[in-house]
Amino acid sequence: MKAAHAMLASDNGWATFQFDAEASGMYRWNDHTRAPQGYTTYRARASLNNWHFLFVAKTPGLLLSMDEASVWRELRSERYTTPILREWVMYLIRKLKDDHCLETLGGFGHNAGLLTADSDDLDKIVKNGLRHRKLRIQ
Repeated sequence: MKAAHAMLASDNGWATFQFDAEASGMYRWNDHTRAPQGYTTYRARASLNNWHFLFVAKTPGLLLSMDEASVWRELRSERYTTPILREWVMYLIRKLKDDHCLETLGGFGHNAGLLTADSDDLDKIVKNGLRHRKLRIQ
């Protein structure tokens, strides 16, 4: 795991590795390719020879939680130029999901998601919301 941590934390742009996950009973081998943007890595010693590692890909639009505050923070990032108001977030989340631009990632015990919309997609949602009076500027 220390080697995997070093490889994922480096600026090396390529790598493929396998984990033997036989103990999980779900699959024997799982091939992984390094994310091109790299990773934020966290590690903590669990005991003398055991560590916990967390590797989070620096993928644009990756949300570790799809709660309202996390989506708001991502929509206010430099990726988007569309002016939005905080009270619009729940409407925007609903429309982004309808348009398959905000998807929940598969897995157990988390609420992670991926926001793939660009500024043009967000512009269209806001324009339609204002035009049909679903969004208001007060």
